[in-house]
Amino acid sequence: MIIWGLFHGVFTCMDRALGKKAQGIHPAARWLGMFLTTCLLRLLFIVDTIPKWGEVLGKIFSFQSTWVSWGLIDTFNTADSTLIFDLFHLTSVNEMVRGLSLFVFMVVGFIICLVPENNIKRKFSNSAASIIPAIILFVWAMLSLGSESAFRYFNF
Repeated sequence: MIIWGLFHGVFTCMDRALGKKAQGIHPAARWLGMFLTTCLLRLLFIVDTIPKWGEVLGKIFSFQSTWVSWGLIDTFNTADSTLIFDLFHLTSVNEMVRGLSLFVFMVVGFIICLVPENNIKRKFSNSAASIIPAIILFVWAMLSLGSESAFRYFNF
């Protein structure tokens, strides 16, 4: 889409113009800004028209409805999350708090992404301490995805 390309060009120019000044911003804040920008621009691929995109953005930023669909919440209520809640004796909390699995997944995802140093910062120093957890997570992800019968991208 042409408008997405325009926004991409504008943000790339802004990034280069800021140069060293952007380095003073905490990396987590820069990542969060990039994540939010990517999410907002991703809507360009989902909606049919530009006015519809403006309407969706208006609904998002009006904060009038923060309701999350049960379909999205149920996606995160897996056998794995049930096992984890049982392990930590949080089953009753999960039943009382709507969307707790989704929230926990998001928090753990942000912690995994933002807290440890990544391999680029560590100059690709591979060690057993970094490879073994990566292998375990990879195998777990593949086994969990094995139960999924359909994987689809809509409008992408």
